[in-house]
Amino acid sequence: MSLRTRAIPFHSFLGYGLLIGLLGAVYWATLLPGVGYSGDTAKFQFIGKVLGTPHATGYPTYVVLNHFFVTLFPFGSLAVKANLLSAVFSIGATLVLFRILLALEVSGFIAFVSALTFGLTPTVWLQSVVAEVYTLHLLYVALVVYFFIRWAQTKQDRHFYTATAIYALSFGNHLTTVTLLPAIVYLVWATDKRAFLDRKKLLWVGGFILLSALQYTYIFWRVRDPTTSYLEMRPANLQEFAWYMTGARFQAKMFVFSLAELLTQRLPMFFDLLWKQFWLLLPLAIYGLVRFRNRTLNIFLFLCFLANAFYAINYDIYDIFVYFIPSYLVVAIYIGKGLEAIKTRLPGKALAPAALLLAAVPLVFVALNYNTVNQRNNTADAARTRSILQAVEHDAVIISPNYHYSEYFWYYLLGEDTSGRNIHILYKFSPEAVSAYLRGEQSFDLPSRRANAPFGLPVYGVSPDQQKLLEEAGLTVQSAGKDLYMISD
Repeated sequence: MSLRTRAIPFHSFLGYGLLIGLLGAVYWATLLPGVGYSGDTAKFQFIGKVLGTPHATGYPTYVVLNHFFVTLFPFGSLAVKANLLSAVFSIGATLVLFRILLALEVSGFIAFVSALTFGLTPTVWLQSVVAEVYTLHLLYVALVVYFFIRWAQTKQDRHFYTATAIYALSFGNHLTTVTLLPAIVYLVWATDKRAFLDRKKLLWVGGFILLSALQYTYIFWRVRDPTTSYLEMRPANLQEFAWYMTGARFQAKMFVFSLAELLTQRLPMFFDLLWKQFWLLLPLAIYGLVRFRNRTLNIFLFLCFLANAFYAINYDIYDIFVYFIPSYLVVAIYIGKGLEAIKTRLPGKALAPAALLLAAVPLVFVALNYNTVNQRNNTADAARTRSILQAVEHDAVIISPNYHYSEYFWYYLLGEDTSGRNIHILYKFSPEAVSAYLRGEQSFDLPSRRANAPFGLPVYGVSPDQQKLLEEAGLTVQSAGKDLYMISD
């Protein structure tokens, strides 16, 4: 029976249910219970509630979806809701991966185990239990890949339009979806060259691009609203907006490695990360790549993998590991194809033992990754932040020890505190600036709040390193409680 008319096998519905139930249980058991993990996570925990703007490139799709989820979901704290949203996106992506494998004629059980195992790889699992944008990015990538595959298989325009619409919308979350473009161009060329000259298709795609671009009017709306309480990305005009959107502040970190550094440092780093995700399943991915009989779809998937990996390998940031997630998705597809190819070569009497062995794979991944990924007991930062906020006076300036704690403080002050306390968080500072503020000569600029700290507020520090620096500058530092001291001129 052809792919066009083949009905979804009954057991696939069981697969969807089990994926939701099993991954949901695992993600919930390891979910970050409050604020913590990183400053970005804390920011994404409160940014949706206040409808603010995070760092570039703004992530308007994520922020709006976050807003609706934390507003409408009835259970848990604000932080738990935002963390849970990542799990929802990740589970959605694994369901789409399951569907991709079925569409590629992988049997239901192998597709289920492959998708479940992918959801338990350390990077995907970790990003599923903290508030971040990467599981929404993964969901977008999975949907784009699925609908382009279906279009190539069926030639039905509805799949083409769905794929291009989702692809255009994905740029409202994470701009690295641009790395899929070479693969998409190839697939369209190999499937139907006339699409590049089809006026109807071009008009629809142009409309999708326009609608996608309109997502970024969110940034200007929030900047113009004087009540917006947190604005990290705040373009004053289109020129500044272009500066944010093109990643100008990060260009010094892109494509900066020499060929020798790529070969001796970056590629080994990538292969090490790949190994840590899939362990002994990696040879199955290679076998699936070799045994993939549909040349067009094979090249399409491999280009998705290659372009994403190439970009991430050439980007010099500390948290680059999350940028490889789309490549990991393709590897999971190849693993499923490799397992299916092995299955066709097994004698009938070996199928039952092989199925039992395969069923154990997700359990092995849970055992391997649970302690590394588990965030359930990550409560120290939250406890320290709450303790400091409870100890300070109603009105105060707190000098944060780092970016992460700045966002932890803002989470409580903007996301959960309804008392209206006049507390201001200062991250970047100098002893001279502190002294000038205490003497009433110059206020602290708080750009993300579009405000200056009013004069006369007590100033607190929370870091021993800051304490030493301030004392060396001639300022007086007195203990005001655990992890807290007051600064005076």
